[in-house]
Amino acid sequence: MDILLVEGYKKGRFPKILITAGRDIKKELEEFKREEIMAVVGEGELDTELDHFSKYEIKRVADFLEKELIKPCQQQEIDLFVNGKPVVLKEYVQKVTKNILGGIINSLKGIEEEIEGIELRYRKKS
Repeated sequence: MDILLVEGYKKGRFPKILITAGRDIKKELEEFKREEIMAVVGEGELDTELDHFSKYEIKRVADFLEKELIKPCQQQEIDLFVNGKPVVLKEYVQKVTKNILGGIINSLKGIEEEIEGIELRYRKKS
């Protein structure tokens, strides 16, 4: 999994870590939609449920990014590629997909052993 950190991209609809130099973190948070902010790095006081790191806690920030962004993608049971690009599936979507495909395949004649894996390819007809 690759991860791209971009500085200054406030308007994009991507998860953000607010890095603040000032002490008024609450005011800076008001510039963003709450659901976009994952954590805050800065020295000010913060009264919120957001994860908060000091600017010197580099290892803790790296561990947080690994836990929140990288590990969930590595633990997928189902890998979905659309037009050759990987798509991250939420846990619920993985369970539903696994149950639907498993149910269809188990009902086919000649499938008597436990399903270890399924490969499915779809190509649009010309």
